[in-house]
Amino acid sequence: MTDRWIVLDDVDPATPCPAVLECVLAWVRLAEIGHTVPSSRVGRCRGDRHAVDYAGTRPRLLRRLITHLHRSRHRVRLLLLARSDGEWRTDPLSATPAVRRLLAAAPVIGLDPLIPRSRSSTDRRTAFTRAACDLARLLPLVSSVPAHDWAALATALQPPEDLSHPRYDNTLTLQLTALVTLLQHGPRPADTPPGAPAEKILLEHEGRFWEDSAEAPAFKLNLPTTALAATVAIAALCGATTADAATHVLGALPDLPAGKAPRTAAWLASLYPAGPDRYCGSLQPDRIAEYHASQTLTHDRIQLPALLAAATPGQQAQLVTVLARAAIAHYNAGRTTDSGHVLHTLDTALDTAVLAYRAIRSATTALPYPSRILASLALRLTGAFVQANQQLAQDNPAAYEPDLAASLSNLGNQLAAAGKRGEALTATGEAVEIYRRLAADNPAVYAPDLARSLSNLGNQLAAAGKRGQTLTATEEAVEIYRRLAADNPAVYEPDLARSLSILAIPLAEGGDLPGALRLTGEAVDLYRSHIGTMPSVLPQVHAPLGLQADLLEALGRQEEAEQVRRWIRNNPLTPDSHN
Repeated sequence: MTDRWIVLDDVDPATPCPAVLECVLAWVRLAEIGHTVPSSRVGRCRGDRHAVDYAGTRPRLLRRLITHLHRSRHRVRLLLLARSDGEWRTDPLSATPAVRRLLAAAPVIGLDPLIPRSRSSTDRRTAFTRAACDLARLLPLVSSVPAHDWAALATALQPPEDLSHPRYDNTLTLQLTALVTLLQHGPRPADTPPGAPAEKILLEHEGRFWEDSAEAPAFKLNLPTTALAATVAIAALCGATTADAATHVLGALPDLPAGKAPRTAAWLASLYPAGPDRYCGSLQPDRIAEYHASQTLTHDRIQLPALLAAATPGQQAQLVTVLARAAIAHYNAGRTTDSGHVLHTLDTALDTAVLAYRAIRSATTALPYPSRILASLALRLTGAFVQANQQLAQDNPAAYEPDLAASLSNLGNQLAAAGKRGEALTATGEAVEIYRRLAADNPAVYAPDLARSLSNLGNQLAAAGKRGQTLTATEEAVEIYRRLAADNPAVYEPDLARSLSILAIPLAEGGDLPGALRLTGEAVDLYRSHIGTMPSVLPQVHAPLGLQADLLEALGRQEEAEQVRRWIRNNPLTPDSHN
């Protein structure tokens, strides 16, 4: 039986594009099952390489797709593309046990630089020149770009002197820089201050396109550039599935006369290609759209509370997600003030805005985790999601208790990360109680969730110094994970290893050093057995190895302790890519 690939979006993983270059890759291997999947249901196939792009923004659709494929007679591989790992992959979200196991076992692989800094600087200079020449062939097709011998200019351009800088590890940054350098050496450069970000410079050029197209006979909007820019920002923040939805959300713009809203919506629809089931498209690449939306907010051209009030649940979720990504992008580019301003503006708007249940659920799932920069926002949204689930579960516990337990578990983890140990223990304890009831009725579905919440509870109890309670919770988690791992080692052995690592802590604190060493040894062996197929477990092996080295030293086994520490030094942790 041969492997096949399915494409959900019209994306070629081999083509350098922002969604591919700024993603984390997860391979989901689906084993033989069901009936043949009609191609009309899953999109267009290209050879044997297929992908689901923007997987992090469509977690429920992803689960429906995998559920459908799980009934297929084929063995299928999906390449899931997302900015980062997070709850979009790890949360149950009402998926079947089989689908949850598949997603849990998916290896998460961060993309390395396309051109590593260890290679010759000539490689990046060549890539820059090639990008400039490719872009020069396309510029004559853009009506707002003046006629010029762009090909000759591209050949003569000098690459920046700082191409070895880490920011050029991202190929999109190199391509944007090539485009900016080309345009700024052309006949009509943008008037921007020295050191302006590439995004700002490109938006100055894009503004000319907005102005020219808005005065076309079909529209005749007669709006200032600032108003046009604000409408483009709303398209990036909210999007729209229909003309009416676009017109309605544009009504939140104070500078847009009500009578012009329908024509402005039609103008937006003409600007950029719209995706499936969308009325209007958005600026591309996403990084430009997110920068533009956040800068529009910074200059108070959009009143965020009014926009949230006018938005549909789907638009509200998109708005929160776009601004969260913009905040991370600003921070990673060293624009910490801009990052803080975006998050403060969003936080202030959420003080008065009422988010729909579906918006809270979608936005919470889409946020990257863990993320230092978004920790406060994630905590706020997860807390709101818990409160909403608590109210719904009172009237319909069968439907909403699973979501309540999952949101409580996530809240407990976030509170613990924020140093709020007491509140974390309360939330995680409630999650354990609910999962215990659910697992009693349906162990096949909820035993993994119970084990995970018990393991989290044990970890939080250990941090609080409650040794006896740590032992009780973690021993139960280990017992459940041993049963699960016996049937499905690929999925549950890493979870078993984590619980064993936690259980070793109270044993060591209680003086049972040999027992703690045995548990850390088993945990390390389990982690190492999966590093080859699941690189995401590498960071997790450091904690038990560190404890193992300390235990070996305490037991007088100095040489073995040094061997462990040498391995840790030779396999350092990488920085959090999404902060």
